[in-house]
Amino acid sequence: MVIDEAMIRYAEERLDRKRLRKLVLDTAELAWKREFGEKKLEEWLDNFTGKLFSVNLEQSIALWLLLNFTFYTQDEMRELCRTAHNRFLHLKLEEYSCKPSLCNIGVANQVTCIYQNTLFAPLGDPSESGANILVYYRQVNDLPKEVFETHKSHYENLVLIDDVSLSGGQSSSYVFGYMHTHKIMADNIFALTLFSSNEGIQKFNDMSNILSEKGMPRIQHICSIFLDDRCKCFSSVSDMFSHKETAVIQPLVRAFCEHYGNVAIQGYLQEGITPLGHNDGQFLLGFFYNTPNNSLPIFWSDTNGWKPILKRYDKKYELGDTGGRYESVYI
Repeated sequence: MVIDEAMIRYAEERLDRKRLRKLVLDTAELAWKREFGEKKLEEWLDNFTGKLFSVNLEQSIALWLLLNFTFYTQDEMRELCRTAHNRFLHLKLEEYSCKPSLCNIGVANQVTCIYQNTLFAPLGDPSESGANILVYYRQVNDLPKEVFETHKSHYENLVLIDDVSLSGGQSSSYVFGYMHTHKIMADNIFALTLFSSNEGIQKFNDMSNILSEKGMPRIQHICSIFLDDRCKCFSSVSDMFSHKETAVIQPLVRAFCEHYGNVAIQGYLQEGITPLGHNDGQFLLGFFYNTPNNSLPIFWSDTNGWKPILKRYDKKYELGDTGGRYESVYI
């Protein structure tokens, strides 16, 4: 759809910068645990300099997008850990109810039996988000530390935990990598994530096929929140543009995100990053400890002089990636 003057006027009439700014700051204060204040917000808004539309309209669009951003606090992430764990237990208790030797021992004993035969581990390296989530997972579900320690080479259940699987490439490959590295075998493999998308689930299914060919069990995927195409900003079924009033400006908002997203990722070296996020993610979500790169880069990028509002802390794969930032310490 062509962006014409009528569409621009329509957006200017409906997006009130002053009102949106107040709503954003109130949200950050009350719901987002003071994640940012006025100074940081203004620094972020200064990225939008009127290269596409007027400065006022561009900053109004940015504020409206931020108001639609879903930010998960520590308390909310803990609850998602509880939800995911309950779903795992539900699957196992259903299975045990069909086993003659276990169906009549009572739920408390069944749960004890599950824990005695399960290893919980991070999906990824020790420094990555899966290990971080594991702490909250243990705390909120009141789990003994023994279920996170390797005591044998074969388990009934291997549960690998991560925060997100949205594009799914890394998460799915980590499953086989963990089993190979730690020499662990299991009758059942669970990939437990707090957030998953169609693409992430498909990657797990693809990895399951590979494992099956090797004579290993398929991956059973569990997630707390499933993100479908309605959660993507510019899909044909996007929740953000599901009403007539907002559907009218979708092309304008997309053009804005693509233009400034391209500015924000200049110099960003990670493969697969586009102006709308990793693998064209188009998501609007982040967590108290980090922002997924599948979200719009205008929120999280810090390259090319871009000032983020919800910074992403990237993985550093080589020692050389970190040395430069400490030069001033020794000067």
